[in-house]
Amino acid sequence: MAMNNSIKSSIIVLAIISSSGSSAASFIPPSTDAYYNYAGIRAGGVFPVNIQGNTDLQNSSGDNSYTAGIFVGRKIQDRFAIELEYMNRGESDINSSYRGQAVNDSWAVKADTFMLNMMVDVMTDTKARPYFKVGAGASVNKSNPYVSVNGDTTQTWGGRTVTDFAWQVGVGVDMPVSKMVSAIFEYSYVDRGQFKTETGL
Repeated sequence: MAMNNSIKSSIIVLAIISSSGSSAASFIPPSTDAYYNYAGIRAGGVFPVNIQGNTDLQNSSGDNSYTAGIFVGRKIQDRFAIELEYMNRGESDINSSYRGQAVNDSWAVKADTFMLNMMVDVMTDTKARPYFKVGAGASVNKSNPYVSVNGDTTQTWGGRTVTDFAWQVGVGVDMPVSKMVSAIFEYSYVDRGQFKTETGL
């Protein structure tokens, strides 16, 4: 059995700077040029989502964590942009219990994700631009030892690192701060795929 831990995260973009040196602010085109390169950093929080395939599961909860990373992109039309994104998603402790069983499981997981994103502006005639995005790529998922306690019996499985398919969808608002810098407030749902132990649990 493999645990599939889906994650959603709120992300705040701290800065976006045009790598071409022109007067671009994120998705706001420099003068009349709708094509330009940009780069920036993202930082925010990760909030685990309880999505499990085990029908005996009574409760599964994870603590909040951080996420931070970098990205580079290119505006390809007035409404569209593509970008490459790397995010480090910090460690979350996960605890689970089961119906009719005195079993409590716990482990900790973290990941590094690599995504190709498509960004689409919803409106282009306002200073603050709302947008949505979709992305897909790979997640390097790392798990600490998995501990299962059933009464007086404790079992432990070693941690493991696996790479799995990952995807995300999100919405946000792009706010220009200066001619070359803007801030983005963004919410994303991210599925990082599966986390596994050494024995395949």
